[in-house]
Amino acid sequence: MSAKMPIKSPLVLLILVAFFCLQPSAATLPKCFARIQNPDSVCLVWVVFNDKPIPSLGLPVSPHALARRAKARFKDNNFSDAPVANSYINTVARHGARCRNIFNWANAASFSAAAKNLKAIAALPQVKAILPVRSFTQPHQSAPALRPLQKESAAADPYYGVGFTQLNQINVPLAHHFIATTLSRAPGRQDSAIIIGVLDGGFWLTHRCFDFMHAAHAILADSDF
Repeated sequence: MSAKMPIKSPLVLLILVAFFCLQPSAATLPKCFARIQNPDSVCLVWVVFNDKPIPSLGLPVSPHALARRAKARFKDNNFSDAPVANSYINTVARHGARCRNIFNWANAASFSAAAKNLKAIAALPQVKAILPVRSFTQPHQSAPALRPLQKESAAADPYYGVGFTQLNQINVPLAHHFIATTLSRAPGRQDSAIIIGVLDGGFWLTHRCFDFMHAAHAILADSDF
């Protein structure tokens, strides 16, 4: 019996080492959170998750999104644009956090959570990292002296007016021309399949200039973040 003990001990040690190596390690909190003195202070954090559980039936996306993935030559195992798992978000929320925004491409979501709950969230097996939501404050600068506005002539382009130079930089006139001369003549009017996303400082969607778009149900979605 005593001759066999030296053989079993390394095996047991190897099994224990393998067991502890396979255990998911808790995400490390950045040092900036350690300086928070009030445990009830609300922190804005990004919670990055380890993976994306993909349903057996595939991605719950529209045919339009599948066509976009094929056009971008996405591989079948590339799920960067797949939704963040709701079960992961709900698990974090059960620790007193409130979900603010979701970023599919980073497999992350931003939360507001009390400082005292961050360690428990970091210890969740689904969590890969916790990062602070960065903020930026524009330093105050005295406004420069205003020069008199120079009247620009809109006669060069009666359709786009004084905005032609800016719009031409991003090929808006060329896009309009393509839609009017190519897609509008194609079988099935393929222009209805074009989805345009616009990112701006804000839109007053109740303004009368959007009435025709509301009437045509052309505004598919909007998000205020």
